[in-house]
Amino acid sequence: MLEDPTFWDAFDRVADEFPARPCVITPSRTSNFREVRRRSLAVAHFLRSRGLGCHTPRQSLSNWESGQDHLALYLGNGEPYIESMLAALAARAVPVNVNYRYVAAELVSLLSSTGVNAIVYDVSFAETLGQTLLSLPPMKALIQVGGTEPALLGAVLYSEILDVESRYAGTALPESEPDDLLMICTGGTTGLPKGVLWRQGDLLAQIVGDRHLGTGKPLQTIDDLLVGARESELRALVAPPMMHLTGIGLALLLCMSGGTTVFPDPPMGLDPVKFWEAVERDRVEIAVVVGDAYGRPLLAELKRKSYDTSSLRIVMNGAAAMSAGTKQALGEALGGHVRITDAIGSSESGVLARAVRGGEARPGVFHPSPSTGVVSAEVDRFLDPSDGSVGWLAGYGRLPLGYLGDQAKTEATFPTIAGRRCTVPGDRAKWLEDGTIQMLGREATTINTGGEKVFSDEVERALASHPDVREALVVGRPSDRWGQEVVALIILEPDRAFDRDSILAEAERHLARYKLPKDFVTVSAIERTAVGKPNYSWARQVAAAAGHDRPQAILRTC
Repeated sequence: MLEDPTFWDAFDRVADEFPARPCVITPSRTSNFREVRRRSLAVAHFLRSRGLGCHTPRQSLSNWESGQDHLALYLGNGEPYIESMLAALAARAVPVNVNYRYVAAELVSLLSSTGVNAIVYDVSFAETLGQTLLSLPPMKALIQVGGTEPALLGAVLYSEILDVESRYAGTALPESEPDDLLMICTGGTTGLPKGVLWRQGDLLAQIVGDRHLGTGKPLQTIDDLLVGARESELRALVAPPMMHLTGIGLALLLCMSGGTTVFPDPPMGLDPVKFWEAVERDRVEIAVVVGDAYGRPLLAELKRKSYDTSSLRIVMNGAAAMSAGTKQALGEALGGHVRITDAIGSSESGVLARAVRGGEARPGVFHPSPSTGVVSAEVDRFLDPSDGSVGWLAGYGRLPLGYLGDQAKTEATFPTIAGRRCTVPGDRAKWLEDGTIQMLGREATTINTGGEKVFSDEVERALASHPDVREALVVGRPSDRWGQEVVALIILEPDRAFDRDSILAEAERHLARYKLPKDFVTVSAIERTAVGKPNYSWARQVAAAAGHDRPQAILRTC
């Protein structure tokens, strides 16, 4: 595994080696590594001029503490996101990803809990941010991307910082250290968002992995990254929001390995036409997407119009599940030459396991990474691969330090088991006989019905196997008889009528009877978070409202 470098050191070396190579491509322009480094340095010097940096050495802090200033990235996808992130790392400040769909009250909570004291924001978010700042301490810096005049008092235009970069000529930045932090905010799917603290050295090694993405050769030093970059010039399209680890991780990987990040329009959201136009125009080799929320509209566009996708080799799916039917159809629409991979991981772990589309692939079954295992339900021992009991997915090796400001949650999520520090993010799992791992779902979406545990993910996959079901979301609803009962929200394929018996019969082929839904609610759309994950809180409200509106249906088979 890669030694302990920093992101800026690695990027700086790559920019020296390949200054004219494209680093970021957007529909409006292409920026090479020299240009991205130059602009990142200008922003880094500005941050230093406002007092941002590292103030307390890592060794004197606990795992849930930070001794650095925190820069919020309140932006859509594009060059400023990458440059601001690199600038923070170069200035020894901590970049913090921010969900741009939050309302003011949510922003106040997030920015307060993550200790943000500087913000770079898109002008389109100025009104919401202005409301937020009224409830926060003064910021050391406000940087506005876009617009011709600052929309907030005290803000400085990003373009003006780049225009006066010469004022910093000859001024050295402090050397970044592997102990410097990068913060990844969780999506808040199962609770309030939290800031996960990663050492740069650990996150860089986790993102880059053991082998170069393009060449497959082993990686141990930055020099190995440069060798790989000479032999392989990857182009990858980042469609998910950069405010999620899926997008951040791939963009950083490309910056560190001499690859090119392609951003399609729009900077916020998905336009399937623009997505495939970018693949065709920029000769994209790898594209990253998020579940059926991306897969289905992209598939529909491929059916509507033909695009040249001959350059595309891999579609990487992360952050949310993509149904087996969508993967199969998307693979066929792409001509059968494209691998579609699923990744299992989290902000607290990085990638723990992967599945690859193919004849042998099974929904919910993954090949574990070398540093991935299953621990017992009591979280006191590692389960042997021959042990098929249900436990928790766990990772070890390069891990985050903990959650900012939360000692109890840090110690609970990162326990020491058999002398080894681990991460147990909260996913139920079990070993299968062939050495693969079956994912059963997050504990927060587990339904206790009649004393039996039912995992939402497992039921959703079974329902989605029916040809009439376009998408399913499964939640628990209070029940006098069962404690909780299984309720399925489903979206039907166009022009299909709801056939309860047929859907249940198909699900029964995959599930024990106690796992079958007691009730169905047909919906036209499933509400999702900003990163494409299903909103289970919303689903529970819909299920509860449906339960009040009609008598509860109890299956005679239960």
